[in-house]
Amino acid sequence: MSNLAVFSFREVTFNPINSDGQVWLRASEIAQALGYAREDSVSRIFDRNSDEFTEKMTQLIDNPHTVNLTVRIFNLRGCHLLAMFAR
Repeated sequence: MSNLAVFSFREVTFNPINSDGQVWLRASEIAQALGYAREDSVSRIFDRNSDEFTEKMTQLIDNPHTVNLTVRIFNLRGCHLLAMFAR
């Protein structure tokens, strides 16, 4: 993984992940940018609409800050789809 520039949207700072040559964003950061109070809101949106996402749009990765915990990440196409399903 290489370092990517940090960027922001609606006062939320994203820390993108580079994996397989793509930019990925953490579900918790996307939830904040969409204005959700709960960090798991994006994961719940994904769970309700998982049949609309391809395997290339989202992944579970090991949380770099907590042992035995995974983090859901989305590529930019997955982020666009999440925004369409967001309320």
